[in-house]
Amino acid sequence: AGQVLGLSIFKFTRPLGIGSRGTDVKELQKRLLAVGLFAGDITGYFGPITHGAVKLFQKKNGLEQVGSVGPKTRELLGKLK
Repeated sequence: AGQVLGLSIFKFTRPLGIGSRGTDVKELQKRLLAVGLFAGDITGYFGPITHGAVKLFQKKNGLEQVGSVGPKTRELLGKLK
């Protein structure tokens, strides 16, 4: 994949929440880190730290703060440059 300002071009395609694992969770963590909302290690595991960072991201963007990544959150994450 190409690079855009240090972030991989990546399309989030599935819901993510507590217990999710994988490359898409790593990408989520990288993007939240890039915007200053994630303070943990990039592990690919969606645990409490990722959950809290997603809630902050949702609050900052006027979304319902559920802490999981659904269609609206995925859309906004995809627009991060």
